Amino acid sequence: MAQTFLTATGSTALAIELLRQFNYAVPQPRSWSSTGLFNSAIDGNILGGLLLGAGMALSSSCPGMALPQLALGLPSAPAAVAGACTGGVVWSALLRPWLTQRRGIRSRHARPPSSMSLPQMLGLSRTMTVLLFEMVLVLAVYVVATRMSTAWSPIRPVVGGLLIGGAQVGSLLLRGSLVGVSTCFEQLGEWVVYMAKGGRRGARPGTSAMLFAAAMVGGAWALAARRPDLTPRIAYSGPSTGTAFTGGILMAVGSRLAGGCTCGHGISGLALLSMSSLVTMIATFVAAIGVLKYMA
Repeated sequence: MAQTFLTATGSTALAIELLRQFNYAVPQPRSWSSTGLFNSAIDGNILGGLLLGAGMALSSSCPGMALPQLALGLPSAPAAVAGACTGGVVWSALLRPWLTQRRGIRSRHARPPSSMSLPQMLGLSRTMTVLLFEMVLVLAVYVVATRMSTAWSPIRPVVGGLLIGGAQVGSLLLRGSLVGVSTCFEQLGEWVVYMAKGGRRGARPGTSAMLFAAAMVGGAWALAARRPDLTPRIAYSGPSTGTAFTGGILMAVGSRLAGGCTCGHGISGLALLSMSSLVTMIATFVAAIGVLKYMA
């Protein structure tokens, strides 16, 4: 998993830089996220990352993995996805409107950090920062590959990461944006709120994120049906239904607080060299490791 994540991030960052060199419009680094609860412009990244990491540890999943796991029939996936959908409804119906008011009250007092990206923080050009970033990721992949055990996989983890990087390029060229999954749960919540109001109040919610998520499920299901030899063969002992459901709620709420999940911040955001994504992912992994150690 680590090799795949690191390779996907590195290949995406390299592809973005190459497209930028050819004057192709690429997304800007992700902005900071504030909850409005504290006098801070980055508390959403920290708090959201902590909730996201805790939810990942509880559910043994993440927003980007839960849907393919559902298609593959993993026992804990239905509860995790149900929890994430519930979290999306809670976010859209209750938490987001309340936090929007809080942000309006505190926005004039909270100043975001001056550095939005790693190049700004390091005082280097974007190209030089990308080269250094790639060197660090290559070293990290080598260490993980040679020092840590790897679970069974039908393809090498690095190859999987390169495939994800290719999907990122396809998404950027076809949709004009990089991959992010957790927005689908927020969008589902928006539809629930919209329909609860009779479908007559407010703007009609979008569907692009839900369609993308549905395509992920369909793709995973089709691959499993067509090539069952490519599906996991290892024995799987996942969390209980209640634990997975709770984890799903935390994942959805945390990712929305932070403005992205392990796909949006972890792969896409880090590939854009976003400082907000770096802070979010540090908080995510700290919480995930802490919860796993507590549960051990």
